[in-house]
Amino acid sequence: MKKKFAAKKLTWAATSAVVVLALTACGSGTQKLEDVDYDMKGATAEPSVGFETPFAATGNQTHIIEDGSGDQVNEGDALVLNASVFSGADGKSQGSTYTSSPLIIEVNDQLKENAPEIYDVVSQAKVGTSFSYTTNTTMGQDGTKSTSSPGSATNVEVYTISQKLPSSVEGEQKDLGADKPKFTLEGNKATLTLPENKGDEPKEVVTDDLITGNGETVNEGDTVYARYIGVTWNDGKVFDQNYDAAPAAFQLSKDSLVEGWVEGLAGKKVGSRVMVTIPTDKAYGENAKENQMPEGPLVFVVDILGRSDAPAATETQSAPAETGEASSAPAQSETPQPEESK
Repeated sequence: MKKKFAAKKLTWAATSAVVVLALTACGSGTQKLEDVDYDMKGATAEPSVGFETPFAATGNQTHIIEDGSGDQVNEGDALVLNASVFSGADGKSQGSTYTSSPLIIEVNDQLKENAPEIYDVVSQAKVGTSFSYTTNTTMGQDGTKSTSSPGSATNVEVYTISQKLPSSVEGEQKDLGADKPKFTLEGNKATLTLPENKGDEPKEVVTDDLITGNGETVNEGDTVYARYIGVTWNDGKVFDQNYDAAPAAFQLSKDSLVEGWVEGLAGKKVGSRVMVTIPTDKAYGENAKENQMPEGPLVFVVDILGRSDAPAATETQSAPAETGEASSAPAQSETPQPEESK
């Protein structure tokens, strides 16, 4: 099984920075989301819904299903959302993150501009809130909006805010000494600099805790939420980072990540900042160049912002993996996904 790093186009309404929803002005539908029967299953599994088909809205609607009791969402927060989409035509599931990896959205001006209804809900919500959304407007691959004719079925989308992620880890960073790489973070600008006398090429995975967290332990198979930066050992050039973007979500699995990531992060605590030095054979291997991946040993610094239990299915969004074109954001899976919003 090939492991890919290149980002794939999703049919979801999600990117690393925002749920991309092309919405029209609010309007009332011939059917209403508050009339749908929802069984949220404790927000631990894909919900079920019941409604008269076809479900047909003539505009955009949102509906609060359950209010959360967790932390208040604030402007600038990165949120972990579980999502499920149901066909308005027959009520059948069109996809769910409960069998893959959750979405991450940031509550910011970009979300407010592109998805005002979603922004209005999440910006005033608490963690644990579940809500639904429907629209009769879709956007084509060329960016052209189209509005369904009256009476046309519109999907019912169900979301739960499962976590609020910190912007970075907290604590005093350990000084590893002059013979180790140096990491600095000013605002959202991360720098990872290799020492002049870095010694021999690494032959095994080495981890150094710059900050030791006190959160839950990350286990192999978990979904991990992180910010990170990676440089090549040979020349110190940055080949990937997301400190200036939304956190990444990936399953900590050798089926989807380079082996050194799994070895380096398994057993660490949420809230940790970890430097992981990875030898060639546990990075992208000897064929990295022909696969358009960074060559040789690699050095990463990873902020572990959160975790959740392993999904029911194993196809997930991924962080650095073995083949494919390099990308500025971790790849995402091609598990069945809700259609692009609308």
